[in-house]
Amino acid sequence: MYSQYPATANHYLGVYQVDANGSLCLLRAAVHDYYFEALEDMRAAADSGDIRAIAERAWSLIYPHANPYAKEMCVVLLKAGLEHVEPLVASGVPPEEALEWFEDLYDIPYDLTNGPLHRAIVDPEDYPELVDVDLPEYVRMLSSLAQLFEDAGNEEMSTEVRDVLESLRDS
Repeated sequence: MYSQYPATANHYLGVYQVDANGSLCLLRAAVHDYYFEALEDMRAAADSGDIRAIAERAWSLIYPHANPYAKEMCVVLLKAGLEHVEPLVASGVPPEEALEWFEDLYDIPYDLTNGPLHRAIVDPEDYPELVDVDLPEYVRMLSSLAQLFEDAGNEEMSTEVRDVLESLRDS
């Protein structure tokens, strides 16, 4: 029997057998962590440079606010976005044009965390463990994002990202 708890996409499996006395006996139980599977799918897409697949997997989450890996997913989004945008800027694409491409990834965290990408993690104590980027590298990525916004002439966003950087450094 499969069951799904309310307001989550995780599934639980129980295999039962009725014994000779008519009693129900649990033979096997297992959990399918839908959200961890989605995180792994996003990581695989990021590793292959498939930005569209990252976005599609993130947007397709069922009950995204029940997702215990939302912060990890936001780190994947930030890293993948910067890995795509920074070479564009280095090749001569204007920062404002390169950041237009980033908007697709940038909106996903509103679905995952109720906030923008740069506010997914604002306290070092909340930094997730299941990421391949340590906190100093994450801070470096946010610094790069703030600089991209500044170079694109978006002082408001640059300031917002720098405020998060200060909270990460001061804590």
